[in-house]
Amino acid sequence: STNVAKLEDGPVLVVGALQFSGDNQAVCKGVGHFTRADTFSFSLWLKPTERQDRAVVLHHSRAWADSGSRGYELVLDHGRPFFGLIHFWPGNAIAVRAKQALPTNEWSQIVVTYDGSSRAAGIQLYLNGVPLKTEVVRDHLYKDIVHRKEWGDLEVGKINLTLAGRFRDSGFKNGLMDDLQVFDVALTAAEVKAIGTPSTASASFPKNKQPAETVLGVPATLDYFLARQSEPYQAAQADLKKLRAQENTLLNDIPEIMTMQEMPQPRPTFLLKRGSYDAPGDPVQRDTPASILSFPTNAPRNRLGLAEWMVDRQNPLTARVVVNRIWKLHFGRGIVATPDDFGSQGKLPTHPELLEWLAGWFMDNGWDVKALHRLIVNSATYRQSSQASHELVERDPFNLLLARGPKQRLQAEQIRDCALAASGLLNRTIGGPSVKPYQPAGLWEAAGTGAKYTQDTGDKLYRRSLYTFVKRTSPPPSLLTFDATSREVCTAKRETTTTPLQALVLMNDPQFVEAARVMSQRLLKTFPSDENAQIREAFRELTGRLPDEKETAILRQLFAEQKEFYAKETGEADKLLATGESKWDEKLPRADFAATTVLVNTIMNFDEFVMER
Repeated sequence: STNVAKLEDGPVLVVGALQFSGDNQAVCKGVGHFTRADTFSFSLWLKPTERQDRAVVLHHSRAWADSGSRGYELVLDHGRPFFGLIHFWPGNAIAVRAKQALPTNEWSQIVVTYDGSSRAAGIQLYLNGVPLKTEVVRDHLYKDIVHRKEWGDLEVGKINLTLAGRFRDSGFKNGLMDDLQVFDVALTAAEVKAIGTPSTASASFPKNKQPAETVLGVPATLDYFLARQSEPYQAAQADLKKLRAQENTLLNDIPEIMTMQEMPQPRPTFLLKRGSYDAPGDPVQRDTPASILSFPTNAPRNRLGLAEWMVDRQNPLTARVVVNRIWKLHFGRGIVATPDDFGSQGKLPTHPELLEWLAGWFMDNGWDVKALHRLIVNSATYRQSSQASHELVERDPFNLLLARGPKQRLQAEQIRDCALAASGLLNRTIGGPSVKPYQPAGLWEAAGTGAKYTQDTGDKLYRRSLYTFVKRTSPPPSLLTFDATSREVCTAKRETTTTPLQALVLMNDPQFVEAARVMSQRLLKTFPSDENAQIREAFRELTGRLPDEKETAILRQLFAEQKEFYAKETGEADKLLATGESKWDEKLPRADFAATTVLVNTIMNFDEFVMER
């Protein structure tokens, strides 16, 4: 039976006369919806008939089946009352456990109060009106106990207060429950005493009559007076609750990355005989290869100590690996040709003294990656011409001697960013969330992920490719075509390929066509009626040099052909110029505008646009 009473008259909900066999549970709809910033209390009578390892008395969550379930729960842990509020167990939760177990086969009244502080000290357990001595199990709650998207489900009653939940034999078996009361305030000790007799669920708390000091003592009477009679104290509590709610809203929007907490006592580890898990041999301890660097005696033997060992000034290996990868970014080949393997099966460094010097310089300069990039690109080695004589190429085809400058294709992200930068569209804002630029429609849906791709708008379309959202089951196709990784696995070395699909991307992808159109608009306004100047400037900005006579003649012929075509096909010109979200100047002559767009886009397909020399 249930009885809903008005808040000012007593509890929010009263439930009585329930018996559980372990195969049944009860659901109380429409009550018990609290956040970590709310104050609330429970009162109920229990009669356990057996001592269980874990017996769920009540819980409020979508499904209390794993560590990711959010909500609160009251459990009997080997007979001892246990109450917790959980965002994510065990890393983000608070919980306390009574030191005293409930007796079996007799009625006991349990009261739980919570003050909204997100602290374990804010939870109080009572047994038959007397505070229980408790121990803190967890005391680290800083995010809400309800998924934000669940509030809609709360309104329609999909998430409810559940009694004796059935979870893997952990329900409240063969026990009795009576007189459940739910309050949206933290009861004081005086109020707990007032409801300490059975069948008083409908009893109200008189507002003008305080409990007798002779029964409850001065502290309990004072707490009751402050909480229910003192208007200044009540106003201060209301302000505190508002601030806690604001903090809760703020912190819930901060994204997090899960990390595993170090175990206080590491489990024993053994050398497995012939690798068999059921044949342990001699015990082994945490350690590092002494041939590289002995583990520091003053460092903890955990992940923190390992991190300190990795970046120790006496350990050159980490710095060598980082330096080698950055060197490969600029030269196309690392000083060690196998950046993913520095072991015995990897390649030997071509210039070991250079690698050693760079690693030492890198550590001595605070592991400053930007400074290392600057050092390399300002070096005489990098600034050499990539052109070489036929004899030198035959003698050193892979440039192992570093006798010429680097020659390699740009990476996928760099090609897209170069097009945006040349056009002036590139959004250079640093930091912020990932964005979703242009992508063919239907790819996410076809991947069977159940997700829908919603393209961004405005300046978000032109952010650096570093910020492009990557869905591992359906990565951005334009980047994949230029050998970007899907991020499904860790990749230390990207392969470089040359395929016809790459030319199709440069000629048809909206991002490149739009960039060509924006750049051509600027050229038409800067050099009106001067086709030669437009060609020279476009070529210079996209390749870094001026075109020779043969290249100029080919580009002039292309411009003339395209201008003639678009003069006749004005609809095709409008279709081309409408590519992309950015606005275009409709006052410019359509045929010239469209022809210049094709001209710029063609130069983007030139070898020197996608190559670093």
